[in-house]
Amino acid sequence: PAMRAQWMDPGHLVFILDGDIVAMPFDLNTLTQRGPLVPLDQDVRAEGMAVSKEGTLIHAGTKVGVVNDSRPIKPIIMRLTGASVQMESPKDLFPSAIYRSAVIGPDGKKVAVVIEGEDRPGDNFPQTDIWILDFESGNRRIVTTGGISDYPAWSVTGDSLYFVRENDGNNSIMVKAASGRGAETTVLDTAI
Repeated sequence: PAMRAQWMDPGHLVFILDGDIVAMPFDLNTLTQRGPLVPLDQDVRAEGMAVSKEGTLIHAGTKVGVVNDSRPIKPIIMRLTGASVQMESPKDLFPSAIYRSAVIGPDGKKVAVVIEGEDRPGDNFPQTDIWILDFESGNRRIVTTGGISDYPAWSVTGDSLYFVRENDGNNSIMVKAASGRGAETTVLDTAI
């Protein structure tokens, strides 16, 4: 029942298990568990969790009772430290919104996330845009505007973001500078 497994140095898999974030000491050479699971947080929304290799963890907030996905929340940012995976104090940097699809950048200092906008009459889905949140400064900036953008992925160098853009029922893979400047370019158009 585990999901969103991600690697973190110095040797842990971090994943969501039954709605809770846990870290599992893991040996990559033997592909075996090296110790008991370490609980990190409870009742999280799986679609918004990401971990950097160096140990920054972000998730889209916790549920309190039965909560519908449209409830604005603040993303929870934590730092995992040491071989025993201890938590530093969470940072409360960013405003409430509907966050999901978090992906931490190659430098471990920024995260690309999807933030849902307001439902508009006649739309089947709310507008979604990709934003970059900076852990160090607490700044956030928008990368895409208008329409439905989802599933961000960083380029290896961290200077661009790939994402899926939904256009009248067709999904296209797009790329745009992570700065948000310039036009987005189509990498693959499913309407062709």
